[in-house]
Amino acid sequence: MRTHARIITAAVGLLTLLGGSAVKADSGLLALVPFEFTAGSTTLAAGSYIVDQNTGSRGVLVVRSHRGGVFLPTQTALHARAGGSTRLVFHRYGHRYFLRQVWFQGTRGYAMP
Repeated sequence: MRTHARIITAAVGLLTLLGGSAVKADSGLLALVPFEFTAGSTTLAAGSYIVDQNTGSRGVLVVRSHRGGVFLPTQTALHARAGGSTRLVFHRYGHRYFLRQVWFQGTRGYAMP
């Protein structure tokens, strides 16, 4: 129960931090992530990232920066809620952050395993 409360607190706090930092760019979602995080099995440094739906493979997202990137297979495609915003959702366990969901406004959301 305590871990669940930490996850919720971290997600709400991070969404507040990223509220003005995630926008839909022509080439994908542009986000400024202020902390190191894990996407799939890859740890990525804090910085600016573009998250895009891979048009070549359904169910795969691309997270990239000027330093490199990673392809992420998604577990589920989620339907966006009316008025839902473009955002990244992270879970925090201890001092580590994990990218858990990506939402594209007006389209879909994706969950990572």
